Amino acid sequence: MINNNIYRSFTSSRRQFLKQSAALAATIGVAPAFFGVSANAATGAAYADEIWAATKAELAAMSGFRNELNLHSWEGYTEEPVLGPFRRQTGASVNAQMLISDPAAVNNLRGGGTGTWDVINLNNAWQRKQLYPEGLIVPLNKEKFAPLYDMNVA
Repeated sequence: MINNNIYRSFTSSRRQFLKQSAALAATIGVAPAFFGVSANAATGAAYADEIWAATKAELAAMSGFRNELNLHSWEGYTEEPVLGPFRRQTGASVNAQMLISDPAAVNNLRGGGTGTWDVINLNNAWQRKQLYPEGLIVPLNKEKFAPLYDMNVA
């Protein structure tokens, strides 16, 4: 069960907003590869283009924006077949580092890794239960992913 009070009380700093936007952009860009859908599928590509353009416009309005995404993820998700379509579609540079283990990722975040990665792929619920209250991770806006979900279950 999701405690919606956590999401209602969430306030976003500039840093958190950048992380959320980068996470959204990365997920939109690589989602077709995860679900076995061509990156050029009409509905998915159009939606991803729309979201990425809006995200880039918002980020470009902030000082220090770079068209770069720093990703910490599991083997296979950091490879060119997964990230290449996102790179080509967005023109973004993606710096991917392979995640070794869940506990190592937690230790990296606690040791200052929040400034290193824009997106981190955590698999286990215990990590979220520890890291969210510590302010080391932020929730994604699930509503923005609904069109991709709908596209892939149809």
